[in-house]
Amino acid sequence: MNTTRKSARLFFALLPDRATQASLEYHANQFSPITGRKVSPDNFHITLLFLGNIDRQFIEPLCLACDSLDMPAFSLEIDTPGWWKKAGILWLAPSETPAPLRELHAALVNIAARSHLVTEKRDYVAHITLLRKVVSAPEYPVIKPFTWQADAFSLMESVTLPDGPRYTELASWNLHT
Repeated sequence: MNTTRKSARLFFALLPDRATQASLEYHANQFSPITGRKVSPDNFHITLLFLGNIDRQFIEPLCLACDSLDMPAFSLEIDTPGWWKKAGILWLAPSETPAPLRELHAALVNIAARSHLVTEKRDYVAHITLLRKVVSAPEYPVIKPFTWQADAFSLMESVTLPDGPRYTELASWNLHT
């Protein structure tokens, strides 16, 4: 009996290096003690494009299309905290989204469209989720700005488990320097 799932919950993301991950964890800890569930440092990322549940047959064509992307590496100054009440998400983000990040997002939207995948139409907002299920406005600590050097992007699969999501990298591509 084949138990392999036919579909996968996918997204493209930037993954932090260890130093950036440590900076994110430091800032997440500065929000304690507020009600909410901390995101595991292994799950820190910036979503580039959420694809949703798609048939696994689309994974290989998506990867092949990404092989042809020639996008520059870039850096992000992470310096702004925020909270989305409706989603209950506490986050950090760059106060300004650099042009190469917007261009990478647009290129991935184009790849998804060419693959006949429907994606969200809302404006792209780069952010890193630090805590989930935050029910009241937090008091923001002083943020020590830090730089996230983006030199690759990844296709990720999200699997929801009782203790929260688990993200697995399916493929990655270097950004040129």
